[in-house]
Amino acid sequence: MSKKMKKGSKVAWFLLILLVGLAITFGIHAAILNALSKDPLENLIIESYIVNFALTAAIFTILLYLKETYASSLAYIFFMGSMAKAFVFGIFFRPTYMADELMEKAEFLSFFVPFAISLILEIAWLVRILNREKPA
Repeated sequence: MSKKMKKGSKVAWFLLILLVGLAITFGIHAAILNALSKDPLENLIIESYIVNFALTAAIFTILLYLKETYASSLAYIFFMGSMAKAFVFGIFFRPTYMADELMEKAEFLSFFVPFAISLILEIAWLVRILNREKPA
């Protein structure tokens, strides 16, 4: 990735990497669930992958566009984005998972796996971009 790549191109590349990464992860995740004789489409798994993709894409884009103006606050903005993901989990996913008053491992992993993969990819790409754009 060249140093002079425009923000839109950086976002597009990240979205492609995120989409491919989550698609591969989903395939592996579904295959493991299937091998364990569990329905791979239970526990809001598709919704979880979609929501994690959308939130990660939004947070990454916001961070990229704010990096010059709010460089000293990027860590806080990133943390707030991660908190927003946790909030979404608490509001939209947890009630379904806790309907029987017990969150099973498969339910937890249906949200946590795409969350973790999204987080890893987001951090890796942000570090890569920010390190390449340091002033000389």
